[in-house]
This record gives sequence, structure tokens and C-alpha cells, in this order.
Amino acid sequence: MKLNNIHIENCRMIATADMTLSSGINLIIGKNGAGKSSLIEAFSILSTGRSFRTRRISEVIRWDCTTLLITANIFSSGSTSHIGIEKKQGETRIRIDQRDIRSQAELSQHLPVTTITPDSIGLIMGSPSVRRRYLDWIGFYLLPNFHQVWKHHQRILKQRNACLRNNQLTTDFNYWTKELISIQATLYEKRHAILALLETRVNTFRKKLLPDKHVSLSLSNGFPSIDTFENGNNLAFYQSKLSQELKLKRTLYGLHKSDLKIYINDSPAHIAASRGELKLLSILLYLAQSDVLTKRGVTSGIIIIDDVISELDKKNQLILFQALQSLKQQIILTAPIKSKIWKGNNIKMFHVKHGEVSEVS
Repeated sequence: MKLNNIHIENCRMIATADMTLSSGINLIIGKNGAGKSSLIEAFSILSTGRSFRTRRISEVIRWDCTTLLITANIFSSGSTSHIGIEKKQGETRIRIDQRDIRSQAELSQHLPVTTITPDSIGLIMGSPSVRRRYLDWIGFYLLPNFHQVWKHHQRILKQRNACLRNNQLTTDFNYWTKELISIQATLYEKRHAILALLETRVNTFRKKLLPDKHVSLSLSNGFPSIDTFENGNNLAFYQSKLSQELKLKRTLYGLHKSDLKIYINDSPAHIAASRGELKLLSILLYLAQSDVLTKRGVTSGIIIIDDVISELDKKNQLILFQALQSLKQQIILTAPIKSKIWKGNNIKMFHVKHGEVSEVS
């Protein structure tokens, strides 16, 4: 999958912009505050329906406007599709090939974007929910039925929590507890399958970006002591924790509390890694996330790296750029200035100044 061109209207600093992209590397340069991150935000909204910086669309729509519009042509499997998203306060309209689409998930299937920002070390330093989303993104694109299983798990958890919140220990509560145990076994199996696919790609990028380090991953299941999802074990566990859950009015254990554990040299990365290592480790994890799709032959995602040289010295900038050039994926990078390392075939450059975008020959 390749993004051929994109049209943007009223996204923060960007009043209007049109970009025809390279199928390889696209470099966006401009001073801080020029509008580079506004462009990256537009790509993110087109892929996911939301900004990676804020949940409030009012903060993203240009200050003197009421509507944000992003459209693009994408080439995949020998054909071109036209996709678009329009956002107003409290209203979203999505279209694919002139058809109105209700589901953001359907739009996202057309455009798998991995966005890496200076804040991406939150994958390592942040909450377990960030790491669960990281794994689930792969499942969404790669595993049949994953999204349906994930949504079903969320719905069951919501129903059980409602029973706990209202102190309703009825037949319904027992039903939702058993349903939760059952769906957790399915979802945990799928996440383990994702982890198995991911580990090989992580090791590939580890050799390029952190060759002197050992990186490993493991998946916890959200329970303090249960190793398997056998119904008897889980049911007895939930029964033993019922008074605690009633007091706090929510489900305290299970896959919604699971975590992807990240280790460097067999120690927890959030403790053992230096700031520079955290930066490179988060980049390699996200590169591996996107590359899994390509290697499995399902689709080819887009990798976006905002402020690519932040906190990297010249040596590591070069190592990263060489790693990116080795990928058969479309890549979009932003940087404050052009660097001597950004050279090679199939590279396009754009300049952003005061929210205006121009192609550099």
C-alpha cells in the first residue's frame, strides 16, 4: 500500500496543502513551529480518526474554521482508492471511493500508519494500556477476527463492571463473569500469536539500532498468579476477589490489566536503559510493528517519524536512516533542517514555512 497524494484543509497551522508523495522516503523540513507536526497530525487523523496529540478535535481544527478535511489517493493491490475524512465538532464523515462509511475501522484498514514521535518512549515508560494498543494494532491488521474478539471483550467487561458498580450480584453478573473468562482465553491466545510474530522483527531491528544489546519481550495476563485460562481456575479466583471488586466497583484483574514486558539485557527497559537507548528502543519496536505486516504479506504500512533527529547523535541518525532505507515501505520524516545523511534514490523533500508546504527540487 502506498499513499500517492494527500489534500489537507484546516489542520492546525495548515490552511490548505497538497502533497504528491514518493513511494520511498519523504522528508519534511522546516523550523520549529513551522507546521511540520500539523502535517503529521493530518496523516494520523486520516488513518485513525484522531490526532496523536489530543482527543479534542476542536484543538486540531484551524482556529478560524469549523471543518477539517483530509483526502488522499492510495494505491494497493494494483488499484487506486480515494479515501477521505471530514471532522466538525461532534461530527465525523468518512468516505471511501465515493461511499459514505460509518466505521472508522473500515477506513483504518485502508491506511495502516505507524507514527513515531519524540514522546514515543511512552511505549516503554508509559502505562500498560499503551503497550496493549501497540500489540492490538498488529492484531487489527494481521489476524482474522481479532477486532471482533477485542470489541466483544470490551463489551463484556463493560457489562460486568456495570453489575459491580450497581451492586447487582444476580444471574446476569455470573453470566458476564463466565463470558469474560471465556473471551479472555481467546484474546490472550491471539496476543501471544502477535508476540511470536513480532519478536523476529524486533530482533532484526535490534541488530541494526542496538547491536550491543539484547532485547526481549514477554506478555503478562493481568492476573497475579494464574498461568492458564482454565475456567475453574479463573472462576475461583474471581470469586475470591469479589468483595474487593465490589468495594472498588470494577473488575480488577484480567486481560484489561495485562502488560507487554520489555527488557534490555534481561532487565526492565524502563529502569535499565539510558535516555538514548530508550529512544532507539522505542523506534525499533515501532519499526518492527509496521514491518510485521509487510513480512506477512498482508499489506505494507506507512512509517511516520516526527522530529527524527531529536536526541540522536550523528552516528545514530545515520544508522537509523540506513535502516529506514532498507525497508520496502513508504516513510515520512520531519526534521528542522536538511542533513547530509538524507540522500539516496526515491527520496522526496518538502519544505514547510508558516503552515505553507512546497516541494523542494
